[in-house]
Amino acid sequence: MSEATVKITGYGDDLTVNGTRIGDLSPADHEAIEMQKGGRNYSPLENVVVSHVMDDTTLICRKPDPSGVKAYIEEELRDGLCCYSAVNQGQLNQTIVDAVVAHLTTEKIPTVPRSIRHKYMAAFLLAATAVTKMDRVVPKVAGVEAPEL
Repeated sequence: MSEATVKITGYGDDLTVNGTRIGDLSPADHEAIEMQKGGRNYSPLENVVVSHVMDDTTLICRKPDPSGVKAYIEEELRDGLCCYSAVNQGQLNQTIVDAVVAHLTTEKIPTVPRSIRHKYMAAFLLAATAVTKMDRVVPKVAGVEAPEL
């Protein structure tokens, strides 16, 4: 069996997986990658890709610009679902809330529910399918909320 290869460079919009620069992908490109390489266990919002975190309850999302096929615009998306998902088990325990806020704002690591597309999901799917040589992968939720898997 031949060894799988994956080349990952850059960060943020410059993140590149096997020659695909994530910052160059349109929302339709992200959707196509998810449809081709991801599982079919969720149906994310159409034509919305989360770009980055503004604060603890606001994600900046990309969606198609009506005047350009490959262009996109960024606007705020209040993310109550993500906040609920991230802190509900702790019943708003301050330690957990503080950790989530630090995770989103200081560390700049996204925590995004699968009901919203995120620009790093395409990168993950491209890399994971290249490494595993599988046609599709389904990211597993770390909690017990994933019985459908």
